[in-house]
Amino acid sequence: MAIVSLSNSETPTSTAEYTLYEAGPDADVPIVKFVAHNDTGAASTYYAKIYSASGTPKSVQPVRTVNRYSAHVPQSVVGCVIPKNGRLVVGVGSGNSISFTVSGEV
Repeated sequence: MAIVSLSNSETPTSTAEYTLYEAGPDADVPIVKFVAHNDTGAASTYYAKIYSASGTPKSVQPVRTVNRYSAHVPQSVVGCVIPKNGRLVVGVGSGNSISFTVSGEV
């Protein structure tokens, strides 16, 4: 297994849930790095969930505020596993506010 980028500074443009990564059918994907960074002039919020292949969500980061021009590295997400055919999703309090960088083992 190699550590690869799952999401490189992806920025959701709306408040709807946004899929950062969808695992394939062959293997689970452990998350080794997760950073939420806010490069705007206003604070914003985000949350993160992992969905199973059947669509059942598991919250891995409750709603968190990221202040303007700062980053958050939630240890609650690092070490989580995206299951086969599962998805890592985020939601933001305001579109175009928070970007996400994620790495995992595939």
